[in-house]
Amino acid sequence: MKSLLIYHHLGVGDHFICAGLVRHLAETHDQIYLPAKRRNLDTIACLYSEHPRVHVFPIDREPDDVTAFHATVGGPLVRVGFEQCDRARFDESFYEQLGVDFTYRYSKFALPARVAHEEDAFAELAGNGDYGLVHA
Repeated sequence: MKSLLIYHHLGVGDHFICAGLVRHLAETHDQIYLPAKRRNLDTIACLYSEHPRVHVFPIDREPDDVTAFHATVGGPLVRVGFEQCDRARFDESFYEQLGVDFTYRYSKFALPARVAHEEDAFAELAGNGDYGLVHA
């Protein structure tokens, strides 16, 4: 199959949950198109920056911008979640909807090996001394 537009929930957390799903589908498609809210575009584009088959595009108005983009690229449009989301186990339901093994959420998830300006951020935040990492 040539291309596929995957339209899943567009929160940053949803993008991270679906990253294994998207990467798995990219193994069998030439091109995956993935919408991201403009305010999250840099983060989501970075997430897939080392995956040449995944093209992240910005949207401002949901679902109108997704529909308009789909009209220009064609191919199948797959809505993940939305009407078929089981809120009690929403993350699993995303994968089940497409018949994709839920273990891929973790096994096919990957962060880029390099992130632009990561050394600058480290130097700014950690300086030259000891540091501690806190995640809430």
